[in-house]
Amino acid sequence: MTAEALKDDRIRWRVDPEISGGGLFYDLAPHQLDLMYYFFGEAIKVNGISINQAGLYEAADTVAGNIYFKNGIVFSGLWIFGIADVAEKDCCEIIGTLGKITFSIFDGQIITVTTNNKIEQFSFDALQHVQQPMIEKVVAYFLGEATNPCSGTDGVLVMQWMEKMTEE
Repeated sequence: MTAEALKDDRIRWRVDPEISGGGLFYDLAPHQLDLMYYFFGEAIKVNGISINQAGLYEAADTVAGNIYFKNGIVFSGLWIFGIADVAEKDCCEIIGTLGKITFSIFDGQIITVTTNNKIEQFSFDALQHVQQPMIEKVVAYFLGEATNPCSGTDGVLVMQWMEKMTEE
């Protein structure tokens, strides 16, 4: 986030810990870490480091986090919000013994699967309202027509991971 962007009240609140709770990491990482919990399950150990590297605002702008999951999978994530626009990258790679899956969390229109030096890409149209499928599931839950798509317990667990990644 640039110093120029921080002049806009519609943006500045996102990096004010008194309002947002902890800056862009707390705004964006829950969505990413929710997926990791959905994919890989419970964790044995979570740790990390968070710093304010660029000094543009009070909240941490750089967080490095690690998770060791009960199923033996190791996660490493890096969130850097004080970098030049040309260096920004939204990429998740799941690497295994037979290849890897690569996708963007927030612009998830292409998923790339690489196995045995073979690359396949799967494309998806962007949703007009990205929240709509989740809202529909939540409404169906409250109407008694479906199970809860994401319990408060799951949300608290992911927030606890984030707290461990940002402990000082």
